[in-house]
Amino acid sequence: MDELLLKAATDGDLAAAQAALNRGASRDATNDFGFTAISIAADRGHLPIVRLLIDAGVDVNRRDVHGLSLLHDAVSWPEVMEVLLDAGADMDGATIQGVTPLMSAAAFGEMDSVRLLLARGADLNRRDDRGSSAADAAGEKGEDEIASLLSGLEHKPINRGGGQ
Repeated sequence: MDELLLKAATDGDLAAAQAALNRGASRDATNDFGFTAISIAADRGHLPIVRLLIDAGVDVNRRDVHGLSLLHDAVSWPEVMEVLLDAGADMDGATIQGVTPLMSAAAFGEMDSVRLLLARGADLNRRDDRGSSAADAAGEKGEDEIASLLSGLEHKPINRGGGQ
């Protein structure tokens, strides 16, 4: 059953995912690479499956074998990130190298995800193990618009409402 859940998460097949869970698949099953069904669904933007697995009790702060959080997996899908944040995902949870979801969103040019994380109060002044900020990560990847936005906000206090 676990394999069926993992395949359903990969394919975005909500009915198959629900059926696999109903038949006893583990919500925390991993594939051969150590990825869970929810990490696969988050990475592919399969929002209904992410919701299903959250409702089934998946830990939204669980890390994969590489130290990536579900927010890191979902960086290209702000609507998935929003559901994860609403479920209690740690928006500043960093990888083993200190990379936060904001840094990942900035580096991958995901402006909508950057804006979502900022609006939710992500720490834009945080540095990774190399001493780089989210603005630095964007600049290193040629994401000039995001780098400019973040550089303009760095070191300024931001209230939890997203304003200055």
